[in-house]
Amino acid sequence: MAWLLAAGLTGCGEDSTGPSAPIAATIRAFDLSAAEPSVAAKITQAREAVERDPGSNEAWGHLGVVLDAHGFFTDAIACYRRAGQLAPQDVRWPYLSGLVLAFDDPNSAIDAFERAIAIGPESAVIMSYCADALVRAGRENEARRRYESALETDADCRKARLGLGELAIRRGALEEAQVHLQRAAALDFYDRQVHAKLARVYRRLGDASRAEREALLVRAYPDLAAVPDPIRAQVTREAVSSKARTKRGLTYVARGQYAEAETEFRRALAVRPDSVRNHLNLGGVFLRQGQIDSAIDIFRQTLAMAPDDPEVYNNLAVALLEDGRLRAAADHLHTALRLAPKHDGAHYNLGILRERQGKTDEAAAFYRQALAINPVNARAHQALASLLERSGRPDEAVSHWRAGVDFGRHPPEPTLHLAVIFARQGRFGEAVALLHQGRRRAPNDVPLLAALVTILASCPDERYRDGPQAVFLALRLVSILGPEHLPSLVLLAAAQAETGQFEAAIRTSDRSLALAEAAGQTDLAGEIRARLQLYRAGRPYHQ
Repeated sequence: MAWLLAAGLTGCGEDSTGPSAPIAATIRAFDLSAAEPSVAAKITQAREAVERDPGSNEAWGHLGVVLDAHGFFTDAIACYRRAGQLAPQDVRWPYLSGLVLAFDDPNSAIDAFERAIAIGPESAVIMSYCADALVRAGRENEARRRYESALETDADCRKARLGLGELAIRRGALEEAQVHLQRAAALDFYDRQVHAKLARVYRRLGDASRAEREALLVRAYPDLAAVPDPIRAQVTREAVSSKARTKRGLTYVARGQYAEAETEFRRALAVRPDSVRNHLNLGGVFLRQGQIDSAIDIFRQTLAMAPDDPEVYNNLAVALLEDGRLRAAADHLHTALRLAPKHDGAHYNLGILRERQGKTDEAAAFYRQALAINPVNARAHQALASLLERSGRPDEAVSHWRAGVDFGRHPPEPTLHLAVIFARQGRFGEAVALLHQGRRRAPNDVPLLAALVTILASCPDERYRDGPQAVFLALRLVSILGPEHLPSLVLLAAAQAETGQFEAAIRTSDRSLALAEAAGQTDLAGEIRARLQLYRAGRPYHQ
């Protein structure tokens, strides 16, 4: 399939505007024969829309977006420019042009970004991309001013913080770099760029231990964090290649949207049915949804496709383990290790298997082996910490819970365990800080919310009590769990009492007492009555 695309604009320079400008000047052959069918169809449909309405900036812009999404960058720029001529006050088209131009032609990118900034409204993200291009063009002083302008627009612009941190490192202003980068880490802990730059800062400061920790975090989070950008998101949404669908599916998995992930992986497999990785991805989605038989079936099919791939054996073993078939799971895990002796996931899964067999010493040995191979294996840290805690060795467990928090993508469980340990040791400030950190990563995790409300409402050390915030978070719990969820109501009453709202605390406690008595929970009912006496006497409940 071949067709012709407008690649330039006759008689009009870069700044020509208006629908009267000629549509095409030079044209070149554009071949889609090597494109995936879904990609070719998507581009053809967008091109036909331009042919039907060549005076539409939306049609030209959409064609540019579709081409951009599938790697046809030169042609995308031509379309963005035409869309910009037709709609000179639309910020999207010069901005998207700048993004495409940024790496190969930073000076042209700067011009495009400056046009976008001039159109407004002010965008910290666009300013930061413009600053990035200025850095690539060697204009670092101008870049610094642009990053600073971005922060004036949005103090939480992570991209600007990263850019200023990098420029500070280059100037040797390491303390300034540290401030910007630590702020960026607070905004998105999973961004490998932040940790890579902090590692450089700490090495130059001579802080080897912190540099090593940041290097481990780079290893734990190998991907670049996405920049919140609704304009660029248009390009991502239009991508229909198998690669794009795989990436989108993995994003859905990370969000827990398994039905959506399954759809994307199936569509990717429809185009590339021999993709071992997407068969594994699909099987993993089945496992997460509890569809164990389906997962086993697809992993076995994948094994026939890739009989020497250790990852397939490991995945099949996990499914068999979930199905209680320990001997078969062990056989596949040992095969995975024969093919890849340093497969840390297989060592970890053998640890899980040995725990289920009651062989805790062997399990601990496998977890330690997994960590010797891969010290950022968060699941192995968590499993070993839990085993040590159950074995009466909580002090040894602490470092592994901490590693589980640091290296885990979704670490509410290790966060909670570590916070409980700190609270029992009277380290309430560390417990509160840790729980707040956990909330930023998992804002609706019920155990984290409950633990935080407990400390804020009833901590024996008044320095760490915060009644208003405890009420706010307790109400969040009630909204998540429902107005008749007993533990949430008990926490809400304690929070209300801490703020001096004793009448509200009494009403909430009366309601929870009635529910406890109706449910036959006599111990809890007795606890509620004891607290009611305090509230009626105008006293809050402190543990």
